[in-house]
Amino acid sequence: MSSIDEISHIILHNQKMPSENSDYIIPFLQEIKKRYGDPLALVHDMGSGILRSVAEVFPGVRDYICHFHFLKAQGKNLFEHDYHTIRRHLRSYKLSSQLRKIAKGLKRAIDDDDTMQLELNTYLLAKTDDEKLKPEIHVTVKSYLLVTWILEANNASNGFGFPFDRVHFDTYDRLRSAYPSLKALKPLINKGLLPLMLLHKVVADKALESTVTRMAEKARVFD
Repeated sequence: MSSIDEISHIILHNQKMPSENSDYIIPFLQEIKKRYGDPLALVHDMGSGILRSVAEVFPGVRDYICHFHFLKAQGKNLFEHDYHTIRRHLRSYKLSSQLRKIAKGLKRAIDDDDTMQLELNTYLLAKTDDEKLKPEIHVTVKSYLLVTWILEANNASNGFGFPFDRVHFDTYDRLRSAYPSLKALKPLINKGLLPLMLLHKVVADKALESTVTRMAEKARVFD
């Protein structure tokens, strides 16, 4: 447990605890009070242990709920069930592992062709500068970029964790966006480099789509 002075951002006290029980938090707060006196105000999460401890050690001091922890609790209440349902569906399809397998196969095909290698490297170096891109890139390169873009939903979050970050929801959303373009890449589908049936099963799953639609509205309200 850590206590930080919000004005100076100095850590006032830090201690390992076996649990967030008030039996451990009260001595922790008493040590802070002994060193520094009463604070101007307190900000913390809504744990029952810290609520009891603050009331005992700092009676009458202004006491506030941490905005981050408050929103985290509300977000979980709002759409945790829907999110777990989405995660369960995607795991049942083994979507992430299958997409990584597809990406690996596409990358091997690109690595075996100097022209495609150059095209991919040019695209990655150019990033969003469309003027440096060819009007049409090879279907294998395009497919590889789309598949890796879906997989990169894992890295697109801010690092705050659920419910602020919603990796499985974002992965499905990216798949749904990329699917029409992937579906149009007939040469790769015919060669077996792009097993579209798996992706089609995920996109065509009506129960999953319904859950995503419901959660999308809740997430919009939450955000």
